[in-house]
Amino acid sequence: LIICTFQVLANLIVLIAFGGDAKLRRNPNLILLASLAFIDFAYALLSIPYLIILITFWVPEGEEFNYNAVMVIYSGAMPAALMKSGCTITTLIALDRVIALYFIGGFIVSLLMALFDLTILFRFTHIHAVPGCTSFDCFTSTKFRAYWGLSNMVVNTISCILTIALVIGLKRLRANRQEHLSRVRQAARDKSADRVAMYILIVSAVFGVIPGTINGCAEFTHIVVCVSIL
Repeated sequence: LIICTFQVLANLIVLIAFGGDAKLRRNPNLILLASLAFIDFAYALLSIPYLIILITFWVPEGEEFNYNAVMVIYSGAMPAALMKSGCTITTLIALDRVIALYFIGGFIVSLLMALFDLTILFRFTHIHAVPGCTSFDCFTSTKFRAYWGLSNMVVNTISCILTIALVIGLKRLRANRQEHLSRVRQAARDKSADRVAMYILIVSAVFGVIPGTINGCAEFTHIVVCVSIL
């Protein structure tokens, strides 16, 4: 809860700085980065009610958890969906550095991915009490968990591949780039944007992409094992 609060404040500062500076808004290199800040802000903000529910109805050690399924599903649905948006935006940042995509299309795609996750969630999940369940995942259906884990794994894997390609591409580009006085400022802006994007991708890979890929593999392995047993 404390981490989410700091995440809300940090991303809010970024959004205020971006929205209040016309030069930043006119810089196409920063649009997707601002989009990621907005997604992270919304994710952290919407996670707070979910975490409050988990903390409020926590039971002492030895007693069985009996959370209200409706409260957990509806409070955790949007953060779960926005997780896909965050993965998508991260992937688009890598693409943006490679093929110079524009903001509007990428942002809309990320939100559509979140909407699709919500549709899958409520299509396949029968909301009912699950004694002993302590998180959002175990209230959802096996089909949704399979889709969610595997789709996030695919998006995260693509992000990893693009990040590696970006590192290689930037090194080659800088090695072959010709010096032109008329493009000094643009080159400096591109270099700065490349650096910021790379830092974000590295942090995302360490704290999001790699854990997400491991989680997806674990979910897939678990499902395969269950099917083979049945």
